[in-house]
Amino acid sequence: NTTVMSNLVLDIAMHLHPEDRDEFIATFNRENLQREFSNGRTEISMEIRQGSLDGSYHWNLIMCIRIDNPLNEDLLLYLFGRNIDKQKQMEQNLKDALTTAERASEAKSDFLSRMSHEIRTPMNAIIGMTEIAKSAVDKPESMTNYLNKMDISAKYLMGVIP
Repeated sequence: NTTVMSNLVLDIAMHLHPEDRDEFIATFNRENLQREFSNGRTEISMEIRQGSLDGSYHWNLIMCIRIDNPLNEDLLLYLFGRNIDKQKQMEQNLKDALTTAERASEAKSDFLSRMSHEIRTPMNAIIGMTEIAKSAVDKPESMTNYLNKMDISAKYLMGVIP
């Protein structure tokens, strides 16, 4: 009965979260169901937030399935709903975990980039002073100066590495 189906859709819609109502009515109204099932679809579903007596909303999956009518050409439909709060909570937990992992990865990359710079700078000084010192073996004053700079860079490097 088309009136029963229309009344059922409107009755359900009255208990939905305001953001879900229009889409629910558009999806499950008689004309849309008839058009979709005539085009070969066998099921139509939607995730909605349905209100409860305490004023909170719960996630439900509403599904309408076409059933072949063995008696005539009338369209037979099976409409049912199932609570999916746990599924939605798991999805949110996964999204939160992914966001946390992405932030951790960004922090790690930033840390490694900074540490690489902090380590390379004194290492380059040590390597450079070593090369210069090799050419000043016969100049004790210069050699002492180069060794002091290498010592300062090495101590700085030890301070960077815990």
